[in-house]
Amino acid sequence: MRFTGKPELKITDIQPFLVDVGRTLVYVKVSTDAGIYRLGRSLFLRTGSGYCRHYHRLKEWLVGKDPRNVEYLWATMYNFTRFPGGMVVNAAISGIEHALWDIAAKRPACRSTC
Repeated sequence: MRFTGKPELKITDIQPFLVDVGRTLVYVKVSTDAGIYRLGRSLFLRTGSGYCRHYHRLKEWLVGKDPRNVEYLWATMYNFTRFPGGMVVNAAISGIEHALWDIAAKRPACRSTC
């Protein structure tokens, strides 16, 4: 689904969180200007410091974009990374994508019946 014109909803922040429960779990919070936020989870079995760098880089590309345009944002994250996606990059992308799909379900696009 492609949205044109000025989006009604914009990504305002992307924050990674590292949770140590015997292994490192990485969660990402995607926030919007409408006060909607969702969490996504990335799987990583080592330290999470590499993830944080990728989340901050991806954040630069995504802030200001419409979070409901998930396929476009995924393609942007995957195709414009500096190196081919490896385990760390793909896990960071999947955490953000998970949160984006939840936001898209929470705030669907306005149809002609709105």
